[in-house]
Amino acid sequence: MSGDQSAYETLDLSERLRTVMAQYKLSVSELAEHAGVSKSAMEKYLAGPSSPRATAIASLCRSLQLNAEWLIFGHADDDLRRIRDIGMHAFA
Repeated sequence: MSGDQSAYETLDLSERLRTVMAQYKLSVSELAEHAGVSKSAMEKYLAGPSSPRATAIASLCRSLQLNAEWLIFGHADDDLRRIRDIGMHAFA
C-alpha cells in the first residue's frame, strides 16, 4: 500500500461536515437526510474519523451543490467561498 493511499484511508471529513451544517443551519438529522444516511451514521461522521461512503458524499454534494473535492480533501475553491458568503448573508 502506498503512502498516499494510507493517508486517504484515514480522511476525516468531520470538520467540513460541521462547517456545512453550521453555514446552512442544518441539524444533524437534516444533514443526514441530504446525505441519504441515518442520523446515527451522520453523528459518527461528525465525531470523526469515520467517513461516509461515496454514495453519501455524492448525495450530499448534489443536494447542497458542494464540490466533492472540497468536502473530501479540503481544497478551498468556489464552494468554500460560496458557503462563507451564505453564512455572512445570514448574519447580515
